Amino acid sequence: MPLYLLRRSLAAVILVFAVTSSALLLAQLAPGDYASRPGLAAQEMAGERHRLGLDRPVAEQYGRWLERAITLDFGESFQYHTPVAALVRTGAANTAVLAIAALAVATLIGIPSGIFTGSRRRGLAVRALRGASLVVLSVPPLISSLVLLTIAARTGWLPVSGMGGPSHFVVPTLALALPIAAMLERLQSQSIAGALNRPPAAAPGGSRSGRFSRSTAWSSGRSSAGPSRSRS
Repeated sequence: MPLYLLRRSLAAVILVFAVTSSALLLAQLAPGDYASRPGLAAQEMAGERHRLGLDRPVAEQYGRWLERAITLDFGESFQYHTPVAALVRTGAANTAVLAIAALAVATLIGIPSGIFTGSRRRGLAVRALRGASLVVLSVPPLISSLVLLTIAARTGWLPVSGMGGPSHFVVPTLALALPIAAMLERLQSQSIAGALNRPPAAAPGGSRSGRFSRSTAWSSGRSSAGPSRSRS
């Protein structure tokens, strides 16, 4: 275990170094920089580059960034003029709220749907739920997210950007929750169907369980069988 953790930590350090180095290299290869904005005179651009440190050698820029990053000081955002650490904290909090909401919605949709489709063999509702889960699993999440955004933008029912009230979380929560809910539905349905098709097990005293208790499947969602009748 210690060796495994050491290898994973070393791999993480190498990955961070590779990603940050690649980002800096791509920024240097791209034409222009942040100071090359329309409307600025050449002297103003030079002063802005000097203020931001963009006129220094690439190795020095990376070294300064790495030295400050070790102390979690990521500098100031060029665009928002706000410390990057504050932006990261705000984004991480929003991401955590969104992830919890998506997981809760996926669980509330996927588990009951899987129990329903797994405990029934036929029916229009069963076919509709299975078809919907198959479609959601087959469509790439990017496409389904764009569909949700298009519907929200065309109808005007929900906001498609920004952070405000609970309505701003509806579209991104559904975009994250629907694929997870479809996967949970398939797994739960297979588990329930497998329990229903399992041969009855012998009970103590020579009696055998007759059939799977559907009420148990509905109440707990766990694959279990209980004796419903016995013969003497």
